Amino acid sequence: MPWTKAARIQYQRSGLRYASDLTDAEWTRIARKMPPRCRLGRPREVDLREIVQAIFYILSSGCQWRPLPKQFPPYSTVQGYFYDWRDSGRWHRIVRILVRRARKKLGHKPTPTAAVIDSHTASTTQAGGPRGTSIPIPMAFCSPFPGSNMSLPIGFYRGKQLTNPLSPCGPRTTRPATT
Repeated sequence: MPWTKAARIQYQRSGLRYASDLTDAEWTRIARKMPPRCRLGRPREVDLREIVQAIFYILSSGCQWRPLPKQFPPYSTVQGYFYDWRDSGRWHRIVRILVRRARKKLGHKPTPTAAVIDSHTASTTQAGGPRGTSIPIPMAFCSPFPGSNMSLPIGFYRGKQLTNPLSPCGPRTTRPATT
């Protein structure tokens, strides 16, 4: 389906600081899913929108944590929020909700009823030495925002979610070699 002029205008990202930054409409879709301020302890000093934009910048550019541009909060703060949200399942819940909304908007059932997974096993050596298997891990890429190039990878292997599905380096694609 070709781009129309109306769609190009709707999805252009030229007014943003970085192409990975969130528009106001995109932020309102996920702002309610962010953790509330804690009543006890030190008050939060960082804007969660800036944290999310920094995480999206790392995911889209592939940069490491330390060279994160100075316009974002310190990399250790962004990294801490990322790991906390990953470990608590917050990313998974946000993506699941956004995918369900997008499917409903397209007229589909909220959850898919069937999936096709193409994978195979191939031995790397015939005898001796370290050996391993090259098993592609099926990846489900969900674009949380219609029309954006932003995709959050969610990795699954043998029906189980990977422990680190949103690593900026990407999930592991092969089993480690065994001796």
